[in-house]
Amino acid sequence: MKYTASAKTITYDLSGMTNTYNNTGEAFDAVKELGMYLNRKMSTSAEGV
Repeated sequence: MKYTASAKTITYDLSGMTNTYNNTGEAFDAVKELGMYLNRKMSTSAEGV
């Protein structure tokens, strides 16, 4: 998983799916989506993330 962030842009790549968020509201959405992704990974993994 690749995750990069700057003051105005958050970009992360989950399993080949790249999402770029260009403003503050979308950046919060990115963080929420990242949290949901990590929760799914934990629930399907015996040893956690």
